[in-house]
Amino acid sequence: IENVTVSNIVSKTIETVAIGNNDGNRLKGALFGVLRWADAYQSGVFAPNDILKAQVYGGNAVNVAVYPAGFAANILSGTPNEALFLSHVRPIFNGDFAGHTSKGVFGIRVDCGRGVTIKDCEVVGVENKGELGAMLADLPSGDGYLFDEQRYTGNDVYGISLAACRDCVVDGCHVIECISDNGDVSGVMVAHDSKANMVQNTASIGHQANGNMINSVVNTTPHTYGYRIFNGPQATRVHNCVAQSLSAARYAYGFYVGKTEDVVVTSCISSSHSVDDETNLDIQKEAIGFHAFDTESTRFEDCVACNIRAKGEDNHNDSSESHVAGFAIHQEKSGYEDHYSSILNCRSEAHNGGKGKSFGVYLYDADYVTVRGCTTVNNRGRKGYGIYKTKSGDRALVVGNLAYGNKSDDYRVKGTDWPILELSSEDVKDSQIHNPWYNVRFKLKT
Repeated sequence: IENVTVSNIVSKTIETVAIGNNDGNRLKGALFGVLRWADAYQSGVFAPNDILKAQVYGGNAVNVAVYPAGFAANILSGTPNEALFLSHVRPIFNGDFAGHTSKGVFGIRVDCGRGVTIKDCEVVGVENKGELGAMLADLPSGDGYLFDEQRYTGNDVYGISLAACRDCVVDGCHVIECISDNGDVSGVMVAHDSKANMVQNTASIGHQANGNMINSVVNTTPHTYGYRIFNGPQATRVHNCVAQSLSAARYAYGFYVGKTEDVVVTSCISSSHSVDDETNLDIQKEAIGFHAFDTESTRFEDCVACNIRAKGEDNHNDSSESHVAGFAIHQEKSGYEDHYSSILNCRSEAHNGGKGKSFGVYLYDADYVTVRGCTTVNNRGRKGYGIYKTKSGDRALVVGNLAYGNKSDDYRVKGTDWPILELSSEDVKDSQIHNPWYNVRFKLKT
């Protein structure tokens, strides 16, 4: 796929809540289209309309549609019974009228590809204006059902997407201004057990996730990603790429690596992202330049993160304040751990946590992490740190780094100070003692 431009696509995805059987399969008419829950309830009252009756009549007549026993007779009778109807069926969400699962809007999409190259392409101005996904509570008689609701994905936007792909390359592409009113935005995505793929020389710029739902199962708070590598990819390489000017109400990530193995990100820049919702001032926001979350052997090397910021939170507390970070290694508390990740020869500077905290490098309960040869400068907000670890005594190697100008502290382990080495003036002159490979704060002996 070479020298292709995809531009100015505006979609308003419409969800069709289908009538399904109790096994979770959508029921259809004779030729086309699912049976719609709304057609069984006119003005919120159970009264199957003529469209539903015609679909059921046609499907039943030609034996194309297999309905639960007694379902068609009930719908086509002069006095349909709601209790009988509800015993036959259940609502099916997250689909369209044709019965396809709603996946959102894509610029360029490759599923299950092998050896595909996407080169010198542009995806510009892909927008999804779809409304919130339906929930059981929104449906007439929906309160009569008990099952796990799933996230609605019809409002998502993807600039370039590789899913379950192998040996594919994205090279020299530009993905600009992907926007969603109510869903996640991913400029470039590699997902779902993909292997040995490469993204290089590519820019992902100006994406916006505008919605601000308070987390629900169906409509989660939207996230913006410049590059999103998640859910099983192995041996992904990202080189010489830029993520710039991403915005969201609450969550924005330049390079996001989650639940993966052996992802290497080199010589990349992540800058000028913002999370700026001020309507919910007591809810946490998060903006991160490079983020490894529950991964194994992720490496960020020779990368730069700068000018990432958050606003709002007049009513914050310790659990709700914003976190802004240039680089973050994060372990989920559910038990899946981040192991063996590295941040090497990187620079992180000028982040602003607003009334929350900012970090040059943030290590959250991750094991066997290496941070070496990095510079963290001028991180500010209510508090600002150069390199911050959430616990002492873990298996992390943090050596040979330079931190200065950070508001609260240059090096910090939660609950304790970074080690202080007491030296005499003669010791300080000894180059063997004054070793730049140790992150220690020097204090002269008195």
